[in-house]
Amino acid sequence: SCGCSRRPRPGVQHSHAPAAGCGARRMLVREITRDTRDEARHSHFSRLSRGSGMQATSTAVSSMTSRLQRANVRSVSSTLSALADHSRGRRLAARSKRVFIRNCQISFMVAGWTLLLALPVMIWPLGDWMWNFGCTGLAVGPCNEDPHCLWQPPWIGRRGDCVARKSGYLRLWGTMILQFTFSMYANYGTTVKFTVQGLFGTAFACLNMAILNEVLGFVLGGGAHRSKHPAPEQPGGYEELFNSGWLPLCTDGLYVLVDKTKLDWCFMNIFLPDLTWEGSAKVFLVWIDFIAFVVVCLTVGFDNNTRMFALSTHVYFMMSFVDPSQDDFEGTPITVQYMAMILFASAAAIVCFRCPHRRFCALDTAEELGHEGIDAVGLLVESLNRVGDGLMRQKAASALAETRVVLDDLEEHLFASWFEDLGAGETARTRRRLRKLSACLRDAMAHIPNAHHAADALSHADLVALDAHQLHLQVACAAARNVLDACDRPEARGGANAA
Repeated sequence: SCGCSRRPRPGVQHSHAPAAGCGARRMLVREITRDTRDEARHSHFSRLSRGSGMQATSTAVSSMTSRLQRANVRSVSSTLSALADHSRGRRLAARSKRVFIRNCQISFMVAGWTLLLALPVMIWPLGDWMWNFGCTGLAVGPCNEDPHCLWQPPWIGRRGDCVARKSGYLRLWGTMILQFTFSMYANYGTTVKFTVQGLFGTAFACLNMAILNEVLGFVLGGGAHRSKHPAPEQPGGYEELFNSGWLPLCTDGLYVLVDKTKLDWCFMNIFLPDLTWEGSAKVFLVWIDFIAFVVVCLTVGFDNNTRMFALSTHVYFMMSFVDPSQDDFEGTPITVQYMAMILFASAAAIVCFRCPHRRFCALDTAEELGHEGIDAVGLLVESLNRVGDGLMRQKAASALAETRVVLDDLEEHLFASWFEDLGAGETARTRRRLRKLSACLRDAMAHIPNAHHAADALSHADLVALDAHQLHLQVACAAARNVLDACDRPEARGGANAA
């Protein structure tokens, strides 16, 4: 089960080299064999010298002492002290301090990148160029011929300019920064995971709007804005209000768009007297699409993060699609610009962790947790030689609970580390080794509670009989601990089967 290769037979080609770390285990097997042979030799010597009981006892004691020294057995006081170090929250407090410092570093890094990405909004000449992207510098004729541009007549003290009819990419710049911030997390692997989930959820919502606006464009193309007309009720001032021909709204949230004396005919903000049969069919299609998208997001096995991005983006697009005053789906739809901004934010989130070099990796934290887990589980295994001691069981049970937290954290970081290499390269082999190590530590811990429960049921006579084998138990538990320690040695870490 250790994964060690057998010795190669003469004349037989072997394609696999012995697994790293097997030398330590073979040494342990030879040590146990040598101890067994020594014990048998001393037993035979004691039978030959029945008259010299003191000499046989002295020989047995010296043999067991040498075995304890070779196994590097801890004393009871040192074992209790080590268990107290693991059970009083000292290791957890030290790990929490490291995590806090790491999170502070990531926070400052993200804040710096956010400030850098927000420069086009804070530096207005750059923002003005982005606002009128594609129209700046055009003359009157070309500006009026371009459907995306509008000629602005000269103002007092300012010459005429060609400006964009829409706000262009600058309108969605805040959305890009928000996407960048939402994609960030405490390590590189989880950041890539959140970025991919947000990108997929946004793309799913954009695909749905492409079906409404392009595939069903002969019916719903352009949304409610395509059939707009001036609203009968206009507020005083310069703002002009519009309503839709196939989706007559009662209000736009601020102003009333129909005759105020007929508001009783409004149902779900739709003015029923102006609703035609064709408009009813279009409204029905929009409702069916909206509900179907929500049902698919909630029933298909998407991650909750993907669902949140998909549903929030879907609601935003649908609100713009049925707004008569918004021309987001006329010409180049807003989904194209929106998806471009999300792609830019996703690339910035990944570059943030890779520039100037890759840092804050989940795999690095997993390796640290693996070392800590080996130390903790090895200590728990070694403490089983004093399982009859109630104080030892109490401290071991407390250390066991904290060790489970360490292994849970280890497995969480191993899951996140897959997104750092996508299952390829040297880091992927390291992750697979740590997964085997985690499973090995789980298996070693599985029997410790059973031993504690069995010890609780022992009588005083059983405990006395157990003390008679104390030295043998110490050697056996120390040998098991040495096997776990071998997995943390450099030669063991180089092999995939070390665990």
